[in-house]
Amino acid sequence: MLLLLQRPLCAQIKNGYADDFAGAQSSLKHLTSLLKTPFLTPAERKKLEHGKKATTDNIVHYQLTQQLLADFRLISPDLYNEIDTLADDHGRKTVVYVKFVPDENNAGTSHGVTYLTCMPKDSSETSQMTEVSIQIEIRIARKALVVLAHEFGHLRYIIPHLTDYLEYYSRTYSQIASDPDFAGHNESDVSGKTAEAFEKRYRLSRYSHWKAQEKVADPVSIAMDIRKRLVPIDSSTASLKSR
Repeated sequence: MLLLLQRPLCAQIKNGYADDFAGAQSSLKHLTSLLKTPFLTPAERKKLEHGKKATTDNIVHYQLTQQLLADFRLISPDLYNEIDTLADDHGRKTVVYVKFVPDENNAGTSHGVTYLTCMPKDSSETSQMTEVSIQIEIRIARKALVVLAHEFGHLRYIIPHLTDYLEYYSRTYSQIASDPDFAGHNESDVSGKTAEAFEKRYRLSRYSHWKAQEKVADPVSIAMDIRKRLVPIDSSTASLKSR
C-alpha cells in the first residue's frame, strides 16, 4: 500500500477515470477529425492513431468502471454502502476511487491493488476537515468484482482503525518493496481476514442475485462491447482477453 499526499473532495465511491472523461470525449472527436486530413505523412498519421487509441482506452475504461460499479451495487448494495460511507478514526470521510485497468497497467501478480492517500492533521481548520483518499486498481478479468469486494474488505477494517493500522503496516511490511503482493495478508493482519470475509459475503450475494435474475456480463465482454461502439475492432486491436 502506497502512501501519497493528496486532498480529496468528498466522501463516496467514485470512478477513478471521471476527471478525465469529458476531455477524452472531446479529444477523440478532434483526433478522429484530424485523421481525415489529406496528405498526412506516415509519422503524423502514426502519432494521431496512437493518440486516438490512448484516448479510446480511457473512454472504454471509464464506461467499464461505471458499469461494474453499478453491477456491484446491484448485486451487493449492503457491501457497497458500507464502503461508500466509511470514516476514519478521526471522523474524516473517505473517497474511494476505483479503476478497472488492463494487465499492462497493473504491477505485480495480484489482481487488485489499493493505494492509500491521506493528509496529516495539524491545528488548522482546513486540516481538521481533511479526508482520506484511496485508489483501487482492479485488473479487467472475469473475477474483477470478486477482487473488488476483497479490496473493499481491506478498507472496511483499515479505515476505521487507520492510525493503528498505519503503525502496524510500517512494522509488519517494512520490506514491502521486495514482495508487494504480500501486503495486507500477514497472518496477524485483521484487514486480510476482513477482506476474505467481505469476499465471501459478496459471493453469497452474487449467488442469490443470480438465482433471481440473469447473470451480469463479465468485464472482458463489457469492455469489448464498449470498444466496438466507439471504433471498429479487429484482431489487431482486441487486446482484452478472457481469463
